[in-house]
Amino acid sequence: KRAGTHVLKWRLSFYADIPLKIRKSKQGHVSVGAFGRLDVPLVAATVLKPIFEQHNIDKTYVLYTDTDVIFARDWPAHNQLTVCRGCPRGWPNPKCCKHPLKDDEPAVFLAGTEVFSIWGLNSGVMYMNVPRMLADRGNLLDWGNEKAWQFMMYDQGMLETFYRQKVRAEELRRDKAPFRDVSEGNWHAWESFDDLKYNARGFMRVPPEQPYLWHWHGFKPYDV
Repeated sequence: KRAGTHVLKWRLSFYADIPLKIRKSKQGHVSVGAFGRLDVPLVAATVLKPIFEQHNIDKTYVLYTDTDVIFARDWPAHNQLTVCRGCPRGWPNPKCCKHPLKDDEPAVFLAGTEVFSIWGLNSGVMYMNVPRMLADRGNLLDWGNEKAWQFMMYDQGMLETFYRQKVRAEELRRDKAPFRDVSEGNWHAWESFDDLKYNARGFMRVPPEQPYLWHWHGFKPYDV
């Protein structure tokens, strides 16, 4: 607050949906807290809406990051972001991740990859399409309830399994939103960006230029 940052009090909107066993587990504060990023579009569309309007800030896209990040440079404007396209086997790498982001992208969200699974998702840094994720919210929470909230890597696994379903492509086609052809390898409804630019981690090779953001991706409380 002293730095002029907006500090919001927010309780997870679907807290009661998460089974008591998970909420009361040894790492419950971690596992339940991780799902909090799924509320970001809702926060942006409600609590933050008047603040965005007051400062004439576009409410369509918002950036979410974990707390274990450091911004090395100012995050780029929407039309300066780049996205991965046509990567071999669908695996992002700097050579195929230089395509400018279009005005109506991402259709769902932009995110980087997981270090132990390059074809997977890392939800620590996400550039979210607020209206799209709000539209998907009901189905996403139903997916969590259907699976009893048992996902590898908590919300990350939930997002990955939900947005790998081919029905997501049908929904995007219906809404005339952009999406990659489902015949492509490693298909998913979200778009990937270059980790070395937007989600750099200290154990990666040295990037050719200073990344916009370093994500420490470090030890969790139960590792200490």
